[in-house]
Amino acid sequence: MEDPIDQLLTQAQLAFEKNHLTTPEDSSAYRFYLDVLGIDHHNEIALLGINNIIEQYLSWALANADSGHYSQARKYLQRASSIDGSHPN
Repeated sequence: MEDPIDQLLTQAQLAFEKNHLTTPEDSSAYRFYLDVLGIDHHNEIALLGINNIIEQYLSWALANADSGHYSQARKYLQRASSIDGSHPN
């Protein structure tokens, strides 16, 4: 039987690949990473995964700002900030 953490990490990676970063709430990469951290508070893969979600949102925000789509850029910045408002980027 597969370890529950491994199952959750696999689900998180699949959700990330589908760009289901924080939505839908019950099957997003973020939700699965939080579930892992609920079991193992210091799981490095889950912590890195959450950081990758933030970085993806920031990347999309920059791309949208560069294209003049400022409201969409702000939306992505807000999503990144809602995950970790103290993120260095």
